[in-house]
Amino acid sequence: MKRTAKAFCTVLTAFFPLLLLCLVLAPTGARAQDFFDVQTYSCKETLGASSYRANIDVPTEGSRAAMRGVKRWICEMLEVPVPDNIDQADFPHLLDRSCKEYLKQADHSARKVEIVWSFEDPTCVTFMATIADKDSVTWTTTDCASFSKEDGHRISVSEIFNCDELQIKKLMWAAREDMKLDAHRAESLFVGEAGFLDGIIVVIGPAQNSNGAPFAIPYDDAEPYLRRSDNAPGYYVGR
Repeated sequence: MKRTAKAFCTVLTAFFPLLLLCLVLAPTGARAQDFFDVQTYSCKETLGASSYRANIDVPTEGSRAAMRGVKRWICEMLEVPVPDNIDQADFPHLLDRSCKEYLKQADHSARKVEIVWSFEDPTCVTFMATIADKDSVTWTTTDCASFSKEDGHRISVSEIFNCDELQIKKLMWAAREDMKLDAHRAESLFVGEAGFLDGIIVVIGPAQNSNGAPFAIPYDDAEPYLRRSDNAPGYYVGR
């Protein structure tokens, strides 16, 4: 028995460096590096009576696939072309380009852009964008984008909800609170993109002076109509 234990310890000692290497090279999904960190870039410029301000969170660490998806989406929000091999160093230039393109076309107007890292769990990460354009009135555009950490794709409404569109509209209607809407009943709403926040499912829909407004549905209200799995470690169940 003693010889067996001694032999086991000898084998374990011999293979310990290999075991340590395997842990270091373990898939990123099982490591803390999958969780995000961001760098915030800012821009503030004026041209005549027009102005442009922006603060954007750009991921520096996290799931590589999800980082690629987030960066492409940020470019879409900034209305700039996505570089072929998008890199962290590109974003000051992309933000400057977005600013100059806006000011070139602006006429006594102002734009404010906020892109914020808003939520994540082991399965997904969410960024929210709010763009406010002000001239004689203020128009806002909001988007809530959740990305799968597994392959980086943007999570769709059909991957979040397990019900028909009318039921989603009813949830939106119940969560409208004091939002100013042109719709007078749930059926008149439209269902845009959706995403996960902490304890909230955000669905983008119509509102006055808006190209997309966030309907914040409490998780407890949405839960009976969501895709669920006992094995999922976070909100996103997977395809």
